[in-house]
Amino acid sequence: SENGAALICALRPASLEGSAFTSDTKAEATAVPDGFGILRGGRLVGFIEPDEALCAAMLIDSGMRAIVLSDADAGLVTLSLEGTDVRLEPAWNDDGSLERVDVNVSVRAKLVELSQYHDTADHELLTLFGSLLSQELERRFANLLSMENQFRADFLGLGDMLRDRDALRFDSMPQSWDELLGGVNF
Repeated sequence: SENGAALICALRPASLEGSAFTSDTKAEATAVPDGFGILRGGRLVGFIEPDEALCAAMLIDSGMRAIVLSDADAGLVTLSLEGTDVRLEPAWNDDGSLERVDVNVSVRAKLVELSQYHDTADHELLTLFGSLLSQELERRFANLLSMENQFRADFLGLGDMLRDRDALRFDSMPQSWDELLGGVNF
């Protein structure tokens, strides 16, 4: 919360019935992650749904790394995101102001499960999965980054990431990062 905003893991109850844990405990339910609450000034101001929570976890280097994609031909596809790299690329104007921030995401995915039989050596199918993953991550990141502006809260710590990249330029911007929030083009 050093930026005046933070994330807190949201939980939902899940039944233990039929799980491997039912014989070890008398509990009927457990808590499982279900997105993030967005805190600003110590108050809950918004919520990141589980879909966008994956992208938030990638930015804050948390452990969430599985995604399920759907395609009419391929059915459901579960991928494990083994290697993720998220880089912020600021575009500066001549006057030192920040024009926009490009978010570049590199992902190495491992195929975990298919709901229908497919030849996993089929190059076209793997290209399709890569395209679906790219489109889905782009959509989710766009939604997540719009929340930074919507809530005028740097709950992802993007300002710190930009400062780490070029502290001199960041600290000499005509507007402060807090003033820019709400209108940053991602």
